[in-house]
Parts: sequence; structure tokens; C-alpha cells
Amino acid sequence: MILVAASAVVCCVIIGVCSFLVVSRQPIKQNAIVVVKEEFVNLMPAILLIPAFIVLFGLRFSGLEIGGTGRTSDRFTAYMALLCALGGGYSILFSLLKQTVVYENFVEVIDLLGRGTKIYWYDVTEVKTRLMSRQIVLVAGTITVSVKGEISAFKKFVALANDKISAIAAKEVLSNINAQLNGTGQSRK
Repeated sequence: MILVAASAVVCCVIIGVCSFLVVSRQPIKQNAIVVVKEEFVNLMPAILLIPAFIVLFGLRFSGLEIGGTGRTSDRFTAYMALLCALGGGYSILFSLLKQTVVYENFVEVIDLLGRGTKIYWYDVTEVKTRLMSRQIVLVAGTITVSVKGEISAFKKFVALANDKISAIAAKEVLSNINAQLNGTGQSRK
């Protein structure tokens, strides 16, 4: 039962740290033109997994012998709850913290831990995309960032990138993506 109690503490710490990161590491969005966040549906695993580990502990600590009484049962509860907490925490960070903030002169991509990577529009030399994907990869020297997310903000980002990026190869890729997003029927080359 000590393993289950220790697992409960670790699960609470995981969710607490993830929540703290989301609250404390939000970027300052003053003068931001567009913020591209992940779609809300990506938060669904957290909505399902966090209550799952709470129910696991609730059943285990209530004294019910539904899940067994031996060490194997304790280990299963502890490990399954840890997996639920890790999956839920990842989902929280992915959907609430990971984002792309677009400014007049640069793009800042915030990763899962709240660290930002800036890439200036005039430094972008190449724009890549994957077939059948709603993701754009911006390349500026050794810095590479990928942008994807909620469709309406992503459309605004593509239109803005098409105006701001001066590389000719990038313009062609962005024009094709913009045409696909707006449904004008142009196909990729």
C-alpha cells in the first residue's frame, strides 16, 4: 500500500507541475497579431486520464477488494495511475502551453515547457510542408520551427507569412497551402 500512496503523491506532483507551467509560462501577447494554439480536442486525453487515476486511487483507498489485495494489485494501481498522470500532464502542456505567437517582425514558437524560440520574418529562407498535413516548417539558418494548430488562426498565420516572407521558394509553398486552406482547388506540385 506504500507504493500506491507514493504513486498518489507523484501523480499529484506531476499534475501540479504541469498546471504551474501552464499558468506561469504563458507568453506575453502584447502586440501579437495571431496566436496559433493547438485544437481543444487535444485536451481530451487530460479530461479522461486525470479522473481515471483519481478513480483508481479512490477505489484502492476505499478498502474495496474489487482490484485484488496483493502486491501485484498495488503495483498495477500505482503504475497505471502514473501512466494516466503522465499522459494527462502531457496533454495539458501540449494543448494549453504549446503555441505560436505571431508579431509584426517575428514569430515566437513556445514549446511544451514554455521555452520560446524566435524566428524573424526576414531570416526565413525556406518553408516546408508535409503532404496531407496542416503543418508548416519555417527554416532560418540553423533554426527550424514547425507551426500547426487551430484552423482559423492557422489560416491567418499562412496569409501573414505569405506577406512577410521574402524568399521566392517559400512564397510558392505558402500560396499552395493558402489555396488548399481556402478551398480554391489548386494542387501541390
